[in-house]
Amino acid sequence: MTFEKFNFILLAGGKSTRFGNNSNKSLITFRNSHLIENTLRDLEKWGFSHITLVYNKKDKIFFDKFKNKALLVLGGKERSDSVKNALSEKSNNKKYTIIHDLARPIIHKNTILKIIKYLNKEYECVVPYSKVNDTVIQNQKTINRNNLKLIKTPQGFITKELKKVHKKNYDGVLTDDSELFRIEGKKYKIKYFEEKNIILN
Repeated sequence: MTFEKFNFILLAGGKSTRFGNNSNKSLITFRNSHLIENTLRDLEKWGFSHITLVYNKKDKIFFDKFKNKALLVLGGKERSDSVKNALSEKSNNKKYTIIHDLARPIIHKNTILKIIKYLNKEYECVVPYSKVNDTVIQNQKTINRNNLKLIKTPQGFITKELKKVHKKNYDGVLTDDSELFRIEGKKYKIKYFEEKNIILN
């Protein structure tokens, strides 16, 4: 199976501030190799041919060795800036775009196939999530966890719509791309589906 109609954007420019240091999480060793190496190997095996790797400037020497496997794009100050930089590349002109944070070391192919299925059903934004199993308290009051979702990546989008929402200016720091579609309200069809994934933070 090939994914010729897909841009696949990997975000590897973040700092591990919650992990307890300022190192790049994608450089952490997992399964005896770096996270980025595992992910690129899986994507290549599954048939993705147009991969963009967004990296932090200070890690350029490390990421240069992947220039034959992915288009390398310098990240921005914030996550949304990094995505904009990737989308501004002329070669990122495929019909669909999948965005994944490399802080999540495991991508399940089944998740990718679900995203594709819903994009083919004309959803403009497809978002995996997991349920909240722990008790959550805000201002000494327990929140109904049945109303909460933990948003995950990879996320899928119709590329032209993703570019549209990224061109608009929003106040505040965006933590993921699906937030741009939620800000737009009912203008877009958003599909959520339950999925499990772990994150290094």
